[in-house]
Amino acid sequence: MKILISILACEGDGHYVALEKAIRETWGSEKSKHEDIVDIIYYYGNPSLESDFKLEGDRLWVKSGEGYFNTWNKTLMMLDFISKNYQFDYLFRTNLSSYVDLKNLQNFAKENYKENFYCGSFGNLDPGNFCSGAGYFLSKNLIKLILSQKENLFEEAIDDVALGRFLHGKVEPTIGERFEGECSFEIVKSKLDKKSHCGACWKNEPYDGS
Repeated sequence: MKILISILACEGDGHYVALEKAIRETWGSEKSKHEDIVDIIYYYGNPSLESDFKLEGDRLWVKSGEGYFNTWNKTLMMLDFISKNYQFDYLFRTNLSSYVDLKNLQNFAKENYKENFYCGSFGNLDPGNFCSGAGYFLSKNLIKLILSQKENLFEEAIDDVALGRFLHGKVEPTIGERFEGECSFEIVKSKLDKKSHCGACWKNEPYDGS
């Protein structure tokens, strides 16, 4: 089970820079200890790029604007890049404010593997639900489906809501649960139940369509 982790990042803002630094110094520094983690990449938008993509180490720039309502366009470009350049079974897309336990992430993915997997903590889409951008899984099959219609999907939107809207009626999402806390990474990590949660705290429960 190979998992690629992508982190929605942003340059030029001290708050986001600090959050990225914290990840790199905590859970993001642990990737080499987990054989199922293919890589962790941080992706940013830059509309001035000469090409569609620029990769330097674990930093990926895509030719897109930055900002809240450009996250969907950034994510579409990121999906395009990783589909062509990485071998993986699942993508786990998270953001800079999430703490991820990589061991739990691997265990959860192995226990819940299926070809069409869309999983996260639910938000209401009305109708249906979307998986929160705090962290969601996408299997490679679903990424291929998204990219088959990519050219028609670009819009100014928040990526988790836009993704949920696109997948509604196409795949049954798996509900997840995340632990929320305003405290240090170490305190949050200590509260994770390793038996029931994956990285950003999911436990598998059937989706009832409500």
